[in-house]
Amino acid sequence: MENDNQDTFSTPFIFKTDWKTAFEDEEFVKVFSSDILEQYIINKRWYGGKASTLKYIEVVDHFKITSKNNSYYGVLLEVNFKEAFYQHYFMPLAFMSEEELDTSTIIAPVKMGKQQGFW
Repeated sequence: MENDNQDTFSTPFIFKTDWKTAFEDEEFVKVFSSDILEQYIINKRWYGGKASTLKYIEVVDHFKITSKNNSYYGVLLEVNFKEAFYQHYFMPLAFMSEEELDTSTIIAPVKMGKQQGFW
C-alpha cells in the first residue's frame, strides 16, 4: 500500500521507548513534536497556518485509550507562530505494524522499542 507521506520520511524514526509508554518519554515527545510533526502538518489540507511562519509545536496534553490488543493516543497540540499567535489541534494516533496497516495516510515509519511500524 502506497502512503501519502512516502516522500516526507523514507527511513524510520527509532525510539528506545515502546508505544505503550511513548508519551512518558521526554525524548520521544521532543522528537515527535519538532522533527516529525513539523514536517507532517504543514502539508495537510486542514492545517490553518500556511500563510504564517511556524515557530514550534508542543504536545500540550495527551490521553491513552487501550483495548485488548492495541493502544491509541489522543494528543492536543499547540502550534505556535512567529507572528505571535497559536492554534490548537487534536490528533488521534495509532501505531500499526505493516501487516496491520489499513490506511494510506501515515505520519511516519517508526521503530518503537523492538517493534517496527507506522503512525
